[in-house]
Amino acid sequence: MCNKGLIVKFKYIECLDNLNPLKIYTLNLEKNNKKLETIPYLTKFSNLDALFCSNNKLINLPKLPNNLQELSCHNNKLTRLPKLPDNLIYLQCNNNKLNKLPKLPNSLTDLQCNDNKLTELPTLPINLTFLHCYNNKHLTKLPTLPSTLDELMCDYTAITELPTLPINIYTLVCCNTKLTTLPINIIKCKQLPYYKKYNSYNKINKLNYLSNSKITYYYYYNIIKYYNSKYIYNGEQIICKRKV
Repeated sequence: MCNKGLIVKFKYIECLDNLNPLKIYTLNLEKNNKKLETIPYLTKFSNLDALFCSNNKLINLPKLPNNLQELSCHNNKLTRLPKLPDNLIYLQCNNNKLNKLPKLPNSLTDLQCNDNKLTELPTLPINLTFLHCYNNKHLTKLPTLPSTLDELMCDYTAITELPTLPINIYTLVCCNTKLTTLPINIIKCKQLPYYKKYNSYNKINKLNYLSNSKITYYYYYNIIKYYNSKYIYNGEQIICKRKV
């Protein structure tokens, strides 16, 4: 048996108590013959740094080991998450029934919490680089975005405005929201021109601070009444279609 990882099938999960917990670093509970509804107590696995328990029927998770760095628990029936370890770097908890997230550790760099029932997000970690919170129908507001954020996907939510964007962000997807405008500092986001900004199916009604870049902006199905042409440079193209 490899000490660096253990894949546990359902019929063996009860045998976790018979293993040397100090030799287990990765625990994969995703390939069970039956869908798990509970996970045994895990804190004795003090060296565990990765837990994969997605695609089960979990309603809750046990207390997590302090050294855990990676947690993948998507596609379950989770309604809440336990306290997150201080060293957690990666959290994939999408496709559950979460309506709230616990406090996020500052070590976290990747948060995927899309397809839940979230109404708000906690304060975002200062080192976060990826945030996927799309398809949370009742999410109305985003917290302050950290300066490290590279990618934001918040489409299919009820947000009415975006916070100030990080200068180095390079992916922004905010279709199908209740946005009426975009942050004025979008003109300072120099990396965005290399990626398409998808802003369709919103309620954007004014475009008066578009960036100086060679890029096509997608504003299909908005309520655009005005844009300031002095911000159109270098063959930049705006495609706008009024909402029917």
